[in-house]
Amino acid sequence: MSAELEGRLTAALERAAERDHDFLGEADSLEVAAALGLSVPIRAAVADIEAAAALDLDRFPGDRLVVKVSSPSIAHKSDVGGVTICARQRDSLVDAVRSMSREFECALSVHEFVDHDRALGSELL
Repeated sequence: MSAELEGRLTAALERAAERDHDFLGEADSLEVAAALGLSVPIRAAVADIEAAAALDLDRFPGDRLVVKVSSPSIAHKSDVGGVTICARQRDSLVDAVRSMSREFECALSVHEFVDHDRALGSELL
């Protein structure tokens, strides 16, 4: 294992331990996947509507974005309405973040939309 990979894995595990978790959250899991050389969606944390409005949308490919809740107490985000897809346009993103902020009192993240095969067995959780 390279020193860089070991450092990134250690940092992710330390962040989980600091939060007294025995699991990695989505952001840390994606960081570990990227450290292992896997392709992961472009993403950004947004603390509030202002941060969403200031986000550089040009860094996200495609014409859609995914907004997700980011909470260790919500394992299956889509089951509780914690995932929404919006157009890759500032007004659409701000509206999605505003709506999600009303429903959830937690951080949010914005991800590139990645189309995937919805057939049984094609999704890794």
